[in-house]
Amino acid sequence: MIFKECILDVIDNSGAKKVNCFATYAAGKYASVGDVIMVSIRAAIPNGKVKAGEKYKAVIVRTKAPIRRKSGDDVCFNNNAVVLINEKGDPIGTRITGLVPREVSQKIRSLAVGVC
Repeated sequence: MIFKECILDVIDNSGAKKVNCFATYAAGKYASVGDVIMVSIRAAIPNGKVKAGEKYKAVIVRTKAPIRRKSGDDVCFNNNAVVLINEKGDPIGTRITGLVPREVSQKIRSLAVGVC
């Protein structure tokens, strides 16, 4: 569950390291895996594609809160993480490090190291 003002890790190679969620497009009070949120870059590497202070859309790919699947399994991760996307919905980075659950978009899964 990702609420407003939540600090998240970025797991792509766009140059951002930490982001702050300031708006959710989900129907309820919080967003979950696969939802699109608006983020502000808080920490970035010097020569990256993005700069600190800029605003982007992002897709949530990992949460500490368990994800319930139809098979009855629960999947949870050690951190809350996102992937930055552009206005068309394509990822800004070209590579995603770490595991990505099956619940996220096919565009994001195709760049990931592993799918769980």
